[in-house]
Order: sequence, then structure tokens, then C-alpha cells
Amino acid sequence: MSLSREKIDELLELLWRVRDDEATEEDRERIYELIASDPAVRHYYVRYSMICAGLRWRNAGGIDPATMSLADRLRLVYPLVSEPKPRPSDEKVGWLWQRRRQPERVGSRRWMLPVAACLVLIGITLAFWRSQPIAKPIEIARLTGAYHCRWDDGGSPRLGRHLARRAALRLVKGRAEVTFATGAVVRFAAPAELLILGPNAARLTEGSLVARAGREAMGFSIETPGAIVVDRGTEFGVAVRGEETGIAVFEGVVDLTALAPDGSAVETITARAGEGARWRPGAERIEASTTLARRFESLRRPLPPGIAALDGSITFEPRMPASVVPGGFERNGIRLFLEQEEIVLPEEVTLTTTSTGYAAAPFTAPVATVESGRRVRSYLVHLDEIGWGQGVERRATVSFDAPIIGLAMTDEHLAQSDRVLGSEDVEYRLSRRGLDSHRSETKDSVILSADRHTLQMTLYGGSTGRGNDQIRVVVDLGNPSLFGRLQSFFGW
Repeated sequence: MSLSREKIDELLELLWRVRDDEATEEDRERIYELIASDPAVRHYYVRYSMICAGLRWRNAGGIDPATMSLADRLRLVYPLVSEPKPRPSDEKVGWLWQRRRQPERVGSRRWMLPVAACLVLIGITLAFWRSQPIAKPIEIARLTGAYHCRWDDGGSPRLGRHLARRAALRLVKGRAEVTFATGAVVRFAAPAELLILGPNAARLTEGSLVARAGREAMGFSIETPGAIVVDRGTEFGVAVRGEETGIAVFEGVVDLTALAPDGSAVETITARAGEGARWRPGAERIEASTTLARRFESLRRPLPPGIAALDGSITFEPRMPASVVPGGFERNGIRLFLEQEEIVLPEEVTLTTTSTGYAAAPFTAPVATVESGRRVRSYLVHLDEIGWGQGVERRATVSFDAPIIGLAMTDEHLAQSDRVLGSEDVEYRLSRRGLDSHRSETKDSVILSADRHTLQMTLYGGSTGRGNDQIRVVVDLGNPSLFGRLQSFFGW
């Protein structure tokens, strides 16, 4: 029995999703289809399952396989790997068969069945221990950005998780980003439908995208219903409207191949930076166009630094205002500002909490400190409703690409950290700016996820009269460089 590398990769990707509890019904049906249609796949699947189970038992401190004789191993392996599986008999299974026939004796030997099951797993592991190792699943792509996204199936692909081949992303609202294993990055905006074809290819059925592919992703391709776009190290946009495919090249070179309704190639052109083209099946030639670039302006804008996802009543503001005192920057909804993009803490900073989970005012947990010399980034969450905005509920979720160290949420901790983590030339208030607990049914609260990357907020605008709600988020950027440590030490 032989098995192609492509089929092995596909099977392992599907099994990976099952193992991580992320498999869809389509994924499971595909696994069943592969197993039912190919004996080689069935054999490979059995090996994979048994080796995983055996390794799990072995690592948990099970019986040492070296103590088992070869005859014992074969006796354990034979009933499971033979096909069809033989019916057990008194002679082959011994006490185990007697146990089925005489249930009244189960109590005295209850421990034997789990022990036998463990021995079977060890036997299967040893049987294939010396065979060729199973290849590690190849990563295809990951969802690396999601901004106010809503997907047509009502679900939400988990940020940062592996996307399998043929994974379909149908975006109804918002803007998303996918990073492929080759390093190519695709941003697309709703309404759009993107199908992952492989580690260096995707299919755009509807909507617009901007792709950026470096040297490692040379040959990255985008298929559409009527064309194929192949990059040669560049940044380009692709738009699909009905049957029409349009492209615009911003950097580098792109090859556009027009397809006839039967899928055959009609014409291939090369477009360079500043050029564009459109194709509609049935036309005689590809039409040059220089106006398509305008369609992609919003997708080309840089994404918020360090922000992986935004959802709910929150907007990222690219610039800090001159003042964030009450009335200084009034907007309906929560605003998120980047205060310090990167700083090595010159001194210790006190925060309200560094714990994961739920937190609400009044804060009773012990305060926490972040030691000096740590490299961090700081953001300010700001809610100051237009007018009084009494009791207006605002819910939002923000995910960062680095772990959150902690949060400053009281007047005292915000004021203490302004000098180090605040922005220069911005006016901050010393009081009535943290989260409050003016009524138990409407108190401000936050939830920090277990992986420390996501912050959920429920804030009530105007609940402190003429105060505002603010949270300072401190994100960990890892150990500073030697130069950064010197900067912190000498106060440069």
C-alpha cells in the first residue's frame, strides 16, 4: 500500500483539528471519506491513533515496554491489526472471555480490564515503534487579524488558530487578516469569501483583498472564478464583482491569466507597479485599467500596531488627542489609543491587577507591580460619551498580539503610571477617571482571558457624572535588548 504525500498532509491537518476540538462536520465527513475510500489511509489512520494513544500512556508513567516479551507484544497486537477482527474465543482471550460469560465474578477482577487495555496500547506502540515517523502536520495559514468581524455561519474562527486546506472564510462584516505559512499576508474586507487552497494559494469568490508576499512567498497565487493572479514578490489587490476580476499592482510584478468559462487559459499579461487590469469571461482580451487602485485604499492602510482583533463598541484612534480629561475628547463609544509603542520601564510601575479572569470595581485584590527594566507597550482605553451619556452601556473586546501584563484601572494607579506609560504633551486628569461602581447592576467590569491576549470590557458612559472611564493596558514585549537595558539604567 502506498500513500501520497499530499493525502498524508490532508489527513494530518484534519486529525490535528479533531485533536484540538476545532473540527467541523465537513472536516469529520472528509476524514470518513478518506478512510472509507483508501485502504492505505485506513492503515495510516490506525497507526496514527494507536501511536498517539501509546505515547500518551507511556508518558503518563505506564508499564515499561522493555519488560514485555515479544510473544506478549504479538499476542496483544494481533487482534487489533488483523482485518476483519476475529471473534474472541475462550482459548484466545482467557479470563477476559470468562468475564463476559460470568458477570457475577466481575467485582473480584475489576482492575484487570483497564490493565489489559493499557497493555494493548503499549503493544501497539511497540509494534510500530521502529517504523518511519509520522510527519508533523504542515501549517497552511492562520487567522491573524479580525476587526469588528461577523461571519455568515454565526461563528467566529479563533484568532491565531490553524486554518486547514479548503477552510472557507465568509465575512459578512468587518475586516480580517490571514497569514500563510510562506509569509504571505492577505487582508480582506466584507462582504468577501476566501477559500484557503494551500500554504501559498487562496481563492477569492467574492469581495476585495490586498496581498503582500515577500521573497519566501514568491509564486503566491489568488484564484477567482474567472482568473488566476500569480505574484512575483509584490503587493497587489484583487477584486471580484460578479464574474469580473480586477487587479491593481502597488509594488513589484504580477501575472494575470484570464480563464474561459471552461477553465482554459485565454490570455496572460504581466502588470507592474502602478498598473491595473480587469477581465470578464467572454471578453476577447484583458482590459487595462488605472482606476482600480482606489478600491483598495482602506485595505492598504496599516492595521493598529499590536492589535489582533477588535469587536463591539470600540474604535482604534491612530493619534492621541491633546487632552483626555472629561470633555476633552468626547465620542460615543469606547476609544483605544496607543500611548507608548515600546518602552523599557525606567522604574517600577504599580497596576490594579495582573490576574486573569473577572474584575470589577471596587477592586479588592492586592495591587501588583511591574519591575523596572521590562520592555512593554501601553494602550489607553477611554470612554467619554458626548454630553452626559448617563448609564449608556458599551461592550467591547480587544485582542493583542502579545500577552497583557496587567491593567491600571483606578484613579491612583492611572495617575501614578501617567509619567512613565502616558503620552507626552497629553493632558490627563488626576481623579474621576478610573472604573467606578456607582450601582451594582451597572458597574464597570473587565475580563482578562486565560492566555492573557484578550480583554473584554463592559463600561457605562457617564456613570461618574462628569468623569470618564479609562483603563491603561500594559502589554509585554519580551526581554529588552542590551541597548534597551542601558537606556533604562542610565535614564537616556
